[in-house]
Amino acid sequence: MPSDIWKELGKLCYYTFDNSYKLPRKYYFVSPQGVGPSVGDFLKKSEELKSELLKVWDTHCKKGITDKNEIPLSDELKGHITSIDFSIFTFLDPQTLIDQHQQTNYFAARFGGGLTRRIKPVIKEMKDEEMRLRYVEQLFEAYSDHTATRIQTLTELSSNAFLLTHFNRQREYFYWADALNQFSRDSLPTDNTCFEDLKEEIYQGVVDFSKAKHSSGYENVVKTTQEAARLNLQSNALLSVAQTQDKKGICHHLANENKLTWVSNESI
Repeated sequence: MPSDIWKELGKLCYYTFDNSYKLPRKYYFVSPQGVGPSVGDFLKKSEELKSELLKVWDTHCKKGITDKNEIPLSDELKGHITSIDFSIFTFLDPQTLIDQHQQTNYFAARFGGGLTRRIKPVIKEMKDEEMRLRYVEQLFEAYSDHTATRIQTLTELSSNAFLLTHFNRQREYFYWADALNQFSRDSLPTDNTCFEDLKEEIYQGVVDFSKAKHSSGYENVVKTTQEAARLNLQSNALLSVAQTQDKKGICHHLANENKLTWVSNESI
């Protein structure tokens, strides 16, 4: 209602008059149910808004701007108000505000859901340096344990089409999870820990299963990633966009940090 805005307008006029701060380029009124029709009309007619503020100064602003003292409408203050371009005052309806907020990294964390659709990650051609990543080393250790043959290169693995296909899938899973991590950074507040929290949940859900007895390191990989995919996770903002590939890929992120191991040191 108009009675809700006069004091706020008075504060802006007075504190820009005494140079406490500068006039803003734009000043928006926002309220849970939007502005009433009278306020809407005033905000569309800037000169009428200015004229009305001067009329109601003594009843709404003189004693309402500060508790310390009254602020009379002196000639100098009136001149300052007259010089202000009142077209800077406008309003945002609640839906517009929500729509704008939805474009930020803070919407999903505050309201839940609202995450944009993820794009399928692009899996790049494998480079030599990727062979030195710990999760890749662990997979090759698992394959070596399974075949009872030392496998150290992609060329050696290529002789076993079944294991090569499995390796290519695990590599895709790793990069799916990597993309989820990047998505978390891009779509949620900068200080969010959602991906790390999800990784910890999956670790706690599969670690005992992974440490159980398996016929080989390869079987450990297969059974542990299957167990990760079955986990019923319920308390993470990323769950609305997380897929099976992400859960399995997080196992390889954990392996990359040596939090999961597919083959015990004694077996290598």
